[in-house]
Amino acid sequence: MIIVIIFYLHIISAVMAFTYRWQEEGTKAGFTLLGFMGLVFAVGWTIVGFIMHFLIPRGIPKVIDADTLSLLLLTILEVFVYYFYFFKTDDNKQE
Repeated sequence: MIIVIIFYLHIISAVMAFTYRWQEEGTKAGFTLLGFMGLVFAVGWTIVGFIMHFLIPRGIPKVIDADTLSLLLLTILEVFVYYFYFFKTDDNKQE
C-alpha cells in the first residue's frame, strides 16, 4: 500500500511539473522535463534499490520491505533534487 501511495505522489508531481513547465516555456519543455524526471526516477530507483537489498535482511515484514524503503529514500532524495532544480533561484536572476 505504501508503494502505491509513493507511485501516486510521483504521478501527481510529474503532472504538476509538466503543467508548470508547459505554461512557462511550452510543450517541448514540458515533455523534456517529464523525460528528465523519468530518467531520475528509473536510475535512482535502480541504484537505491540495489543498495537497499544489501542492507535490508529478508526477515522484515512484507509491509516494509527493501523495495518500499528504497522508494521512500528515493522520494526523499528527489524532493531535494527537485527543490534545487525548480525553486532555488540564483542571486543573478533576482537582480
